[in-house]
This record gives sequence, C-alpha cells and structure tokens, in this order.
Amino acid sequence: MADKQMRPNEPWTPGKCYQWRGQDTDGGWWELDEALHADKYMVALPDMLKNLPNGYFGNLFCMLLIAQEVFAEQISGLNIILKEMTNAYGQPKKGSIRSAEFESGVKGFRFSYDGVIEAVKAIFRDITILGNSTFNGDITSGSLISSNQDVPAIPPITFTANQTARDVFDRFGNGIVPIQNGSFGSQDGVIGLRCYMDRISVDTGIGLGSVYDRYNVDIQIIDQPIITRRWYDYSGGRGTLGSALILNGGRGGKTFILNNIPANGGNGVGIGQLYTDPLNNILRIKR
Repeated sequence: MADKQMRPNEPWTPGKCYQWRGQDTDGGWWELDEALHADKYMVALPDMLKNLPNGYFGNLFCMLLIAQEVFAEQISGLNIILKEMTNAYGQPKKGSIRSAEFESGVKGFRFSYDGVIEAVKAIFRDITILGNSTFNGDITSGSLISSNQDVPAIPPITFTANQTARDVFDRFGNGIVPIQNGSFGSQDGVIGLRCYMDRISVDTGIGLGSVYDRYNVDIQIIDQPIITRRWYDYSGGRGTLGSALILNGGRGGKTFILNNIPANGGNGVGIGQLYTDPLNNILRIKR
C-alpha cells in the first residue's frame, strides 16, 4: 500500500483520487492509495461512481467493512492497541483515544499511544504509584493538607525594654513559643520563650496572704542560663523587661496543615505517631 507519484503527461485512471503536492522533486500529482486514504475516496464516491463499471470499488468497501468489524471486536474485548505510525508524507501519526472536544487542561480526557493519560477530573481507587511523581496542585489526604497557597513571611516582633512579661504573655498566651531566633538586649541567640502564669501569696501590707496572679517569661539563649522576667498583678510588684526583646520573623512558604492530631499521646497513639501537647502548644512524636 503506497501512494504513486505521477509522471509528466501520465494518464489518470478513472475512479482514482489525485492530490497536488507542490513544485519540488517530491511534489506534483500523486495517485492516492485507496486503503491509506479511504476517507477521501468516501467523500469523492458520489462523483466517481458515475460511468464506472459495477464492482469497481468492491475491494475498497470490503476492506472498510472488515476493518470496522475488527475494530468492533477489539472494542467489545477491550483490546484496543494505539500505535505510532507515519502517513504518506512520512509524518508521525500518534494514536490516542479522547473525548469529544478534548482540550488539554480544560475539559475531557485523552489516552495517548505513549502511555500518557490526561483528564480534567478523575476518580481512582486502590491505585499504586511507582517511580518518582510530581504533584502541582493541592493534596488532601486524611489529616494532611499540602497546598500551593502562599503563606506570607512573618515580620519581626519587638518588645521594648519598658514593656513587661505581661505584654509578652498577652501576645503569645500560655505555653512554649516556637521561634527561629532573636535577641534580648545585646545578647543574640534567643532560641526559645516560655510563657506561663501562676498564683502567689504576697504580703502587700493590705492584707496578709493576699493572692495575686504572676505572669512569667523564660527567655532561653544559646549557651546561657535561662533569663526570667516576671510581672505581678499588684502595683508594688510590677517590673519591666529591662532590655528590648526582638524575635526574628519567619520566612514565607507554602501551606502545610495537619488536622485532628491526637492530643497528649494517650494509649491510642502508637510509637512514631504525631500528637499535640496542648499545655506547651507544640507537636510531639510518640516514642
């Protein structure tokens, strides 16, 4: 099966389709093969049937009918083979199965000969992914949400020397404050804060054993003893931080969320599993 390039002044055969392919060496008029260009023959059929002997297209029709029957059998048996072939011009013809009006990334689906499957929406169950994979969109799986949504950078937080432990407590609440680094006065290397409140009995002269709230901030500096600043809920016990406390901000990134994590590492949490520590407001791993 092949198209035939016509020589100059070579007569045309009735019932054949011909195509002009330009002026170059491989151009000129070409006689089209019926099997390779059955679609063109079918379009031209009404005109070519005029004054042609009966049965002229018999072989062509039989071939088309057989091909249709074989295709129907493959469909019914789910044995569809997609191949990469070439047309009469040597150009690749890459087979695929696609939905009507398929548009990449917009609508429909496509199964290509090279194993690529593209679908705007798909539902899979019990699948196994082998090899390296790339996810460009959001992922939601159980408690985990990984998203391309941007999280802005956190600006630095500054407490002046005249502010108090109560100001720090009101800003962060009770528990350990997760920070990257910071400084306290002239000392760099602040790597942790712990804010907490307790109640104490103080003799203020107003009444023996009066109970007041006390707000505490422990400042942890690398290779240094913990520094504690306190603020009492009565006028005689109030003090300032004494030095500026600067907590460097965090860098921006993408969204990563863990929802419904078990609390307190109880009996239902296995070794190696994550759980929350509500008292200190941190995430832990069960050991």
